[in-house]
Amino acid sequence: MTRARLLLVAAAAPALASADPRPLPIAEPYETLPEGKLELEQQVDAVPVRVARETAEGTLDGVWSLRSDLSAELRHGFTDKLELGVSFAVRQDASPRTPSLRLVGFGQRARYRLAESGDLPVDAAIQVAVAEHHDGLALAQRLVLSRREGALAVLANFEVEQQYFYPTGEWKHAFLPAGGVAYELSPRLTIGAEYWARGRFDRPRGGAAAADDPDDPGERVHHYAGPAVLLQSGRVWLSAGAHVRLDRITTSAAVGDPFGKLWFRARLGLEI
Repeated sequence: MTRARLLLVAAAAPALASADPRPLPIAEPYETLPEGKLELEQQVDAVPVRVARETAEGTLDGVWSLRSDLSAELRHGFTDKLELGVSFAVRQDASPRTPSLRLVGFGQRARYRLAESGDLPVDAAIQVAVAEHHDGLALAQRLVLSRREGALAVLANFEVEQQYFYPTGEWKHAFLPAGGVAYELSPRLTIGAEYWARGRFDRPRGGAAAADDPDDPGERVHHYAGPAVLLQSGRVWLSAGAHVRLDRITTSAAVGDPFGKLWFRARLGLEI
């Protein structure tokens, strides 16, 4: 290899990400970490919402506040096809009546690729997860589908979730489809567009448990869509997206609605 080619390879090397990036911030990718690799991911969800403002004269019209969820996950490539992860999550509620920051719970998950990329017409993986919350237990199963043609990647996720609440003995059954397209402009930059939704299979019973759960969509199905971007450099990547709520798009944000009209998510990964 000539000296000029060596210099070219050295210059390009920092731009090649050796971590396990997410081209879309909501939809999970088909890829898994190689065997023996470790990666730490930080995730932040930020949702502007309207809450009731309370004064000495009583409750007034709603004011804007920010609801946010923060989580950290440590992932490990157990084999080239099997990725394991452990995580914890905390929440910043928007309402002044709730604690400023509280622990949501702990989670464990596994994602397994059914075949090597390209062996099937569509790359497929399955993911299972369990989370222990302060007030219950959550189980989730996800089918991950992916198709890549050159710089263009298409992703589709189909997830179902079951939640059990200890105080009331109530089960909730939810669904969370997500998908989109991503186009790699360079080894450092990928742009995309993403859609996701959240709803329930069952009919809410109501009561305090439903009212206090900001992840519960109730009787409606909430739809979101928006642009996404992935930045990569060496062992670090950042995936971010801003999603507009599509259901009731012509109405203003309702006071007390935890889903809001916009949903921002950022995921930062570091191979360690």
